[in-house]
Amino acid sequence: AGDEWKAQIRVSDGQAWSDWFWSNEVIVLNSNPVTIDLTLTESLTTTEDITAQFSIEDVDMHELNIAMSEIVWTKNGSVIQSLNGQMTVPSSMTSKGDIWQVSVRGSDGYSLSSNTLTATSEIINSIPNISVQLESSPSSDQNLSLSITSSDSDNDELTYTIKWYRNGFKAGQFENQSVISSEFLGPGQIWRVEAVAYDGQSFSVSSTSEATIANTLPNPVISVLEENLWIGETITLDASQSFDSDGLITNAIWVWSDSLG
Repeated sequence: AGDEWKAQIRVSDGQAWSDWFWSNEVIVLNSNPVTIDLTLTESLTTTEDITAQFSIEDVDMHELNIAMSEIVWTKNGSVIQSLNGQMTVPSSMTSKGDIWQVSVRGSDGYSLSSNTLTATSEIINSIPNISVQLESSPSSDQNLSLSITSSDSDNDELTYTIKWYRNGFKAGQFENQSVISSEFLGPGQIWRVEAVAYDGQSFSVSSTSEATIANTLPNPVISVLEENLWIGETITLDASQSFDSDGLITNAIWVWSDSLG
């Protein structure tokens, strides 16, 4: 395309040749390309960019020129002027439920294609995220509390389904509770929690956490039954008032020392 051609000729009548004669100049015009292979992901979430891809067929063997191509984006039927000529719609401009359409006419650097291709993408619901955590070494004299961290790219309000397991068995009476009272805890018990978030359309991937209930130390109480004694008399001590918040006192060890150590 763009070449300029002209011909030169002379003729003979069999006896003599004419002078050389030039033809009119002929300019080879550019052929319009044809836009082909427009692709757009049909369903995306608000965390993903929308990117158009296309190419051209050109008999003049010219390459696709993106900068000179015509690219028009519409959102829910309205043209978004700021995106004219752009191949990508950033995720920050999308919202759940949007219908985006792109119309393209490819260019070979000289002219636009005579045909227009369109493609559509719908912004669908984003799956929420959730993470749960129990204390690493909770004790039996304190409540067992669940910490929940969650997020949703569409800013949907989230609800949670919480299931508890004690020593491998489902503890149904605590379903959807975030705190287990200490009265239900015992040393050595293994508690596991499983939770999912729901945004009104989709459930998150479940998150789990596990904790083993630690033993609470017993509390010794010494009672001296006779405080003032004479040499040779017997001292009687009592530990029956000692207590353990998560069990029973089963044994005691006594060690004696006097003022000399």
